[in-house]
Amino acid sequence: MKISIKNYLLFALFLCVVIATLLIKIYDIDLVKIIPAHCILYDNYGFYCTGCGGTRACMALIHGNYIESIRYYPAIIYLVGLFIYYFVMNIICLAKNMHKMIVKPIHFYILIAIILIQWIVKNFLLIILNYRII
Repeated sequence: MKISIKNYLLFALFLCVVIATLLIKIYDIDLVKIIPAHCILYDNYGFYCTGCGGTRACMALIHGNYIESIRYYPAIIYLVGLFIYYFVMNIICLAKNMHKMIVKPIHFYILIAIILIQWIVKNFLLIILNYRII
């Protein structure tokens, strides 16, 4: 069984994400305070961009606040699920010596739809109802 460079890189990436997550959790690092969370669109025009809330959603997810994570940025939960699915399926395909496409274009279309829908809902709540999510 020959292991490709792609599989080594995938495993290294997965390991880096797990280690980074553990370090953030163990040392109680708050990425929201470290990473400047200034949105040019929000600061200049008063509405959210398509990525607003991503860092807060990651932090909420790491601390086990799943509902809060979904409230900030629902695409994060989907991305984590997709990442785990891709990793597990890649290991299964590697063990069975199968070569097939695991992540299909529909997965990315769903991601784009989630991002656009949350962007529309957040801005509707902000502009029409004056309710700030972030």
